[in-house]
Amino acid sequence: PRMPADIPSLLSNKTTLEKRIQDHFHELAGFFRGRLYNWDVLNEPVLNSMIRSTYTDQGSLMANWFKMAKEADPAAKLYVNETQILGVDAPVIQNFSNILQSMKDNGAPIDGVGIQAHFGSTPVSPMAFYNQLTHFTQYAPEIAITEFDVNSPKEDIQGKFTRDILLASFSHPNVKSFTMWGFWDGAHWQNNAPLFHQNWTLKPSGEQWRNLIYGT
Repeated sequence: PRMPADIPSLLSNKTTLEKRIQDHFHELAGFFRGRLYNWDVLNEPVLNSMIRSTYTDQGSLMANWFKMAKEADPAAKLYVNETQILGVDAPVIQNFSNILQSMKDNGAPIDGVGIQAHFGSTPVSPMAFYNQLTHFTQYAPEIAITEFDVNSPKEDIQGKFTRDILLASFSHPNVKSFTMWGFWDGAHWQNNAPLFHQNWTLKPSGEQWRNLIYGT
C-alpha cells in the first residue's frame, strides 16, 4: 500500500523502473533541496523487498539508490531506517547487518542508521539496546532513534523505561537525534503515546522527557 501504484508494472522493465526511481529522488530533493537534514532513503529494507528481489546484485542496486540520493542533494545526511531493533537477539539484527554490509561493499554513501525503537510492554535491558546501537556504527557513523514509543499499560514502568532509553541513547557518542513517534494519546497508533494523556496531562514518561531534555 505504500508503494506507488505504477511500480509493480515496471518491475520487468528495468530501464524504465530505474529512471522512475531516479526521477523520484530528484523530484523529492528538488523540492526539499537544502532543507533536508536526515533523509530516510531506504526504509525497513528487511521486510520490504519488492523491487530488489527482482535483481541478482541487490547490494549494488541499493548502493546506487544512495548514490542517486547524494547526487540529488549532496548536503542531506542519508539514512537507512529499520524496525524491531530492541535490545534483544532477533533475526532482524543479522538480516539488516547483511543488507548494510552489501551496500557498504558497493560504495553506498550511507551517513546513518535509523533505529525505530517501538518497545512493547516488556522492558528490555537498556545496555543491550546501547550495545546494538554500537554494533550498527560499523556500517555508518551516525545513529538516529527515529520512532520511539513504549506500549506499557503501567505508566510508572513506561516512565522509568523512557528515562533509561533516553539516558542510554544520549550517552552514546554516535546517536545524533531522538524522535518520539507521536506524543499525545489522542493521535497515536497505539493510543499510548510517550508524553501526554488524552486530556493533555503529562505522563510520568513525559515528566522524564521534560526533566532530562530541558533540565539534565
